[in-house]
Amino acid sequence: SYWSATNPTNTYPSLAYNNTWGYGYPRSTDYTRIKDITLSYNFSPALLDKTIFKSLTVYASGRNLHTFTNWVGWDPEVFSQLRGSGSGDSSYMNNYPAVRTIVFGLNVALK
Repeated sequence: SYWSATNPTNTYPSLAYNNTWGYGYPRSTDYTRIKDITLSYNFSPALLDKTIFKSLTVYASGRNLHTFTNWVGWDPEVFSQLRGSGSGDSSYMNNYPAVRTIVFGLNVALK
């Protein structure tokens, strides 16, 4: 991806480029994230009449399920927050990936 006469892509200027001022190459931080989803199902009272349950709900909840991006680092959201704050290291490689969490559960009330 380095520029040359036979490869004029302009992704990177040259192999010998040494940047000591902290300026990186412009990269898009565009992203779309599936951040929080909760799905639940309440069983009908008619279905529960012949059981010991007064009510029954089943649910699944997910957080940080997927990020759609071409970003090269772990998390484009962290980079955008650091860049505007003026504090910390805004390097796109100095952060951690978003933790994915999936929870399943039941809410039960007995008769």
